[in-house]
Amino acid sequence: MPHVAAADRPQQPGKFDGSLVRIMLDEQTAESVTLGEVVIKPGASVPLHRHKVEEAFYVISGSGTALMGDEEVTVRAGDALLAPAGDLHGFRNDSSDDIRMVFFYPIERVWAEYPGGEAPTSYSFGR
Repeated sequence: MPHVAAADRPQQPGKFDGSLVRIMLDEQTAESVTLGEVVIKPGASVPLHRHKVEEAFYVISGSGTALMGDEEVTVRAGDALLAPAGDLHGFRNDSSDDIRMVFFYPIERVWAEYPGGEAPTSYSFGR
């Protein structure tokens, strides 16, 4: 069973301004899952996007707004969310504290489409 220490996987700047990502499990440590932590700074957001697989989130600390298609949902520490495969989702931090969440994909390589203009991408979070 692989053990991955947080010290071995430092936070990296995320794909979007005001976000940090730490990938704990990926193709280097697992055969079919990706598990990581995302931090969204106050005033920052992750735009609407979709994946070919489900994505699960668990809010560790902070609060903000989850964008689930046309719906906006307030989320806070202790909440869990599931973005079904193909459904648009994103986040906005409209609070004065960081939002810290764990995310999980049942796949080691992530595909994402951003309808806001960015081309679909397939990427691995690995170092």
